[in-house]
Amino acid sequence: MIISTNLIPKGFSACSLWPVISVRLEHRNYLPLIEHESVHNMEQA
Repeated sequence: MIISTNLIPKGFSACSLWPVISVRLEHRNYLPLIEHESVHNMEQA
């Protein structure tokens, strides 16, 4: 599940806490970032 939000602290573009990937609004269409966070989700599962 991918959520676009501005609740992520400054200095971060995204955060993975299985099973959710939270992405800053300005980076929500940046596929390499989402793929990177997906790898972290797989590591946490």
